[in-house]
Amino acid sequence: MSFVHFASRSLLAGYFVADGVTAVIDPEPLVPLAEPVRDHLLGHVERFWPDALAGRSPVETTTLIRFHGAVQAVAGLLMAAGIARRPAALVMAASYLPRIIMGYQPDDPDKLKLARELALIGGALIVSRDTQGKPSRGWLAAERRRTAVARSRRGAATPPAGSR
Repeated sequence: MSFVHFASRSLLAGYFVADGVTAVIDPEPLVPLAEPVRDHLLGHVERFWPDALAGRSPVETTTLIRFHGAVQAVAGLLMAAGIARRPAALVMAASYLPRIIMGYQPDDPDKLKLARELALIGGALIVSRDTQGKPSRGWLAAERRRTAVARSRRGAATPPAGSR
């Protein structure tokens, strides 16, 4: 692993960790933004609830915000440490989508907020696809298939590698 990969992953992850820890410690500022999204999602989920639970919310908004923040912080730490970096980056990108949905306001004075948040998702998606110069499993499978097809067309004149 190169120093550049490590440093760039750590810098990107640092934002998600800080954002997640802030949400865990102090979720109250996010409650007004999160409640409409929570209510909307619960409206869809309630169709599958038993009648005994109708009208009752199973989870408070602050608990959801704290859980969301913890997921972001843990995924950021995993990505920065290089442990399961690709799945952690995907989790970070997916976990940031609700923040964009609930936080986007066209009349926001911070005009770059949406662009910044989309750039963070883009960076996380790039990390999720980064194989650090090694071929991906998909590429290896396709290469093996191409090799097998080429051998079968030649009539298997060449013995497979490692069979000598």
